[in-house]
Amino acid sequence: MLLPGVGQIYCEASTRGWAMLIITLVAIIAAIASSEGREIACRLIVMFYVLAPVDAYFTACEHNAGIEVEAPNNPRVAALLNMTTNGFGYFYIGNRGAFGLAFLASIAFRMMYASQPLLAEVTMSSLAIHAWKLASRARESEYPAAQRPQIEESSFPAGVPILVAALIIGQYWLFAIVAQILLWRG
Repeated sequence: MLLPGVGQIYCEASTRGWAMLIITLVAIIAAIASSEGREIACRLIVMFYVLAPVDAYFTACEHNAGIEVEAPNNPRVAALLNMTTNGFGYFYIGNRGAFGLAFLASIAFRMMYASQPLLAEVTMSSLAIHAWKLASRARESEYPAAQRPQIEESSFPAGVPILVAALIIGQYWLFAIVAQILLWRG
């Protein structure tokens, strides 16, 4: 929870872990050192601090159950990519048509971000949820539940990383709502 990506590296999801760690560190440096792109860097930092601990927890559960942690069509990766990029979660799961549409739509919404931050966040969140669902279906067809080992319950409750993520994202959404109201009042 302190440094996104370290939990994934510990669970042997090295590619994802190192990518999260490097992107987070670069975003922190960019947020501190540069006035240009500070908003994007801060958004990346928030999204990685929200989603990385949840992903690390469920990656550990999968690792402990003997499920390949680097297996394709990871719903959490697809959602994170769509939440932080212009639809690359669809590209990750192999849905090129949805990627093209999401890429164009997200560019349009990011251009409107200055005047409609709430609409942009709702759009990005919707794309993330959609990618999560598509990846979940693809993973289920590749790894049917009957063929997967049963994941043992951890002594660390799943609700803890989910609650922390919900609190952080709740504050983020509150800021987005306040920003939208302030922009409307002008």
